[in-house]
Amino acid sequence: PEFMETIETLASFPQPVVVAVQGRCLGGGFELALACDIIVAGEGAQFGQPEIVLGVTAPAACVLLPRRAGEGRACEILLTGDAITAEQAREAGIEQRVVANDLVHAEAQAIARRMARHSAVALRETKRSIRLAFDLPLAKALRTTGRIYVEDLMRTQDAVEGLRAFVDKRKPVWADR
Repeated sequence: PEFMETIETLASFPQPVVVAVQGRCLGGGFELALACDIIVAGEGAQFGQPEIVLGVTAPAACVLLPRRAGEGRACEILLTGDAITAEQAREAGIEQRVVANDLVHAEAQAIARRMARHSAVALRETKRSIRLAFDLPLAKALRTTGRIYVEDLMRTQDAVEGLRAFVDKRKPVWADR
């Protein structure tokens, strides 16, 4: 139960989470990575859920992997127990970047820095809206994310500042409120 709570906490963390993966990322480690928003992998990384070989399942991966890779690819990984390469994982949509092994941490940090330059409020509400796309039927998700935009985000200081900065042709100064 504690592991699943950790996965849920990580997956529902309000701000974006970037993870750097080098080497073998199997079992629970892969489930932790799947709970993050962006995965950056070294070219030698391998991903897999070998639990089926032991006669058990990977409960978090059964939920998270189909959302990233689709049902068919998730079934292949979960039901065979076979590992896949970093490039195969990227092609399946599991991770976003494959870089040289010695650049993994620098690339993950660069992505995090690019996101960190934006309003924390906008990042949080964007992540919240993305999650709703998977949690709700299409029409309800569209209505809900529209309400988040109008009723939550557009009432923040940062939304007003961002629009004013655009009109004034200057860089915004975020209050993160």
